[in-house]
Amino acid sequence: MHATVYLHPLRTIAMHWETTDGVHALVGYEETVALDLTKSLPTALRTTLCAQSDTLTVIVHTNAVRYHNFPVDEDEEVTERLAFELEEFLPEADRTHDAIRVLPHGGLAYQSGWISIIDVPSSTRDLILAGLGADANVTTDIECDLQWAQREGACIAAGIRGLTLWVATIHGPTAPYHLERIPLTQEADLNVALVDAIAEHTATLSEQWDSICVFGDAIRPEVIEHIKRSEVGRNRTVRRGNAFHHVRARVTPDQQKSVLNRAHVLSAMVGSLMI
Repeated sequence: MHATVYLHPLRTIAMHWETTDGVHALVGYEETVALDLTKSLPTALRTTLCAQSDTLTVIVHTNAVRYHNFPVDEDEEVTERLAFELEEFLPEADRTHDAIRVLPHGGLAYQSGWISIIDVPSSTRDLILAGLGADANVTTDIECDLQWAQREGACIAAGIRGLTLWVATIHGPTAPYHLERIPLTQEADLNVALVDAIAEHTATLSEQWDSICVFGDAIRPEVIEHIKRSEVGRNRTVRRGNAFHHVRARVTPDQQKSVLNRAHVLSAMVGSLMI
């Protein structure tokens, strides 16, 4: 059995999975209080959340992740450029001990190729491994969201995680065509922020997409409706992200209903199975 634990700032969610012939089935679901990733985690946490599981993936929320992206020329030496970008724009990153992911984009934006850097600080990762076991696989919600979105077909995937707005253009089951992170303020109007971000993002691209998939922490029906009525939603299909159609469920009806009601938040947990 495999367990996925999402360290969301509002709650900690654990899902338990069984896999038969490559098909994942959700067989357990539970929630507990949010954990403070600046302090040591409870020593009994793994026993409490996933005692029956043989393997474990832990998903870190965007709030605890550093991010930077940069353009690259086709003939550029990426290794040297990456070292420069880390030193100049992520000087706090520890290249020896942090979990640093390098994500090349699959398309052109502003007439250039791009690369994203996703960094889980070693302080955060070490607390997770100490509390949940050294064998835990630590990843991030945006990496997991990209995984399931890439299986939804060509689309614009836009989501809010904490005070971050992510926009990605997806071309298929490979690297994202382009990915951007946009910081938000507490006072931001999320409807306006999403529409503006999608409009600005798509204006930089050399191709166009006719589908918008919205995911994340603050997606309500009125948000979807606002995008549909906006200029960016015109002549495009707009839908709420839901990766759970890729898996089966063997949980209680109440648990299944709870999961599906928050699929736009929890789909990252399905995406973790696809990495």
